[in-house]
Amino acid sequence: MDDLVVRRFEASDTDAVWRVHDRALRASAMAYDPEYNRYLRHVEREFFETGGWFTVVEAADPGTAATTRDHAAEPAIVAIGGFQPLAYVREESDPPSWLPAAVDETCRIRSVAVAPDLQGVGVGTALLDRLERRAAERGFGDTILHTEASMEQACRFYEHRGYATLAETDGERWYGKRLD
Repeated sequence: MDDLVVRRFEASDTDAVWRVHDRALRASAMAYDPEYNRYLRHVEREFFETGGWFTVVEAADPGTAATTRDHAAEPAIVAIGGFQPLAYVREESDPPSWLPAAVDETCRIRSVAVAPDLQGVGVGTALLDRLERRAAERGFGDTILHTEASMEQACRFYEHRGYATLAETDGERWYGKRLD
């Protein structure tokens, strides 16, 4: 889509980030829990201060995804996502022990969400492309991520983007990809 602006998260985006993630979770096959991603209220601390990154996608066209905006004059944030160094994530949420041994060279993509009305039209691809490029620029050679196995559309999306299944545990599917 040509009418997208993919950029770095700013503190003023916090509420819009939460809304996009909340809408995407509610529309997914995943069991909704409003406490699921509380860390998104602290993007600076959780992503940037740990050596990671967080990106938002805005719809430059004022008529696009109007339901994601509170005010007509504000750009519509329609997708979000970030990555954290795997070393940090291991300390915080203890992913499975089978994950890559090259912890310092691996990042974990997290919190990828696209407004439900814009899924399947290239927004997620633009977001993931930017995250992968930024991770490679920051020196990461590999990336991992996980999603609920029940979220079949998300699984197909990651597989189409070159992610290989690493494992399936407790209803979660873990994926990995070498960044070139």
